[in-house]
Amino acid sequence: MKSYDDFKDFYSEELFSELLELDGLRKAMLAKCVLATICLILLAGLTSYLFLINETLILLVWIAWASCGGLWYLAVWYFTRYYRSDFKHLVINKLVKFIDPNLTYSPEGSIPEYIFRRAEIFERYVNTFEGEDLICGTTGKTHIRFSEINAQYQEENEDSFWSSALTSDNLIEFLMDKYKHTIFKGLFFVADFHKTFHGQVLVMPDKAEKYFGRLGSMLQSCNFVRGELMKMDNTEFEKDFVVYGSDQIQARYVLSPRILDKIVKLKKKTGTAFFLSFKNSMLYIAIPSKKNKFEPPYFKSLVDYMATFQHFQDLALLVGIVDEFNLNTRIWTKK
Repeated sequence: MKSYDDFKDFYSEELFSELLELDGLRKAMLAKCVLATICLILLAGLTSYLFLINETLILLVWIAWASCGGLWYLAVWYFTRYYRSDFKHLVINKLVKFIDPNLTYSPEGSIPEYIFRRAEIFERYVNTFEGEDLICGTTGKTHIRFSEINAQYQEENEDSFWSSALTSDNLIEFLMDKYKHTIFKGLFFVADFHKTFHGQVLVMPDKAEKYFGRLGSMLQSCNFVRGELMKMDNTEFEKDFVVYGSDQIQARYVLSPRILDKIVKLKKKTGTAFFLSFKNSMLYIAIPSKKNKFEPPYFKSLVDYMATFQHFQDLALLVGIVDEFNLNTRIWTKK
């Protein structure tokens, strides 16, 4: 894995000039967006004034503001599209290649929904599935891929809307019924595991026991959908995680003492609770994150060493899972 000194040299020799040029593009793009915003606000204000002279035209005021809002959105999208695309191709793509030349980066790519479902980490059915920033390839002997994922579900009751007259009240109720809830948002990692096994071993954040003590442990043991609750011989691991599986022997075969230590270490690095699914000789890791990774700044300078280093750390953390979990080792009959 690349060292901090390696990154410093790479930043000064390969990235600095690109960032400097892109920052000029950012400033020009921002100026155009500000000008468009001012013009559209003035246009909306003028049309509102003209329509309000006649009180019967109040509906046209709303239409004018909505139209100007739509034009503003299109203008911002038009002015920013090249900046964001150039940042991902010129900066993030170079970082990926710097970490491992065998990896490829697709800004618009994503882990497929069927793979997300196959991991069986989240029980809720997904209605909306989106993703971006796909990195994939073979590092050593291990094929990996990961991307950002936003999986959501919605509860809706269309009968309450269509069975009654159209009013503002039932329109609001209808829109609220279709409100989307996030199942998972963050980075989703998939890799070929280095041990041959069947079935599933699921590792989840231990929230119940953390907040409810022994009662929480009892509630966990009643989760029959997830399988049998299993206790691992690692005190630090048990503080943060809970394990479910169908077979005690298989669970301990998969979750060796070394793997348990690595999971604890990975949690300290990420600073957040995450999910792991070992299923049919594959490893799936879901690391929640509230913000989108690998995005360019719009309102501050792009020539920011620490911000670029953070992108490097996020990428290196995920690629480094292969070495941390010793996935390239093939001494358990797997080739």
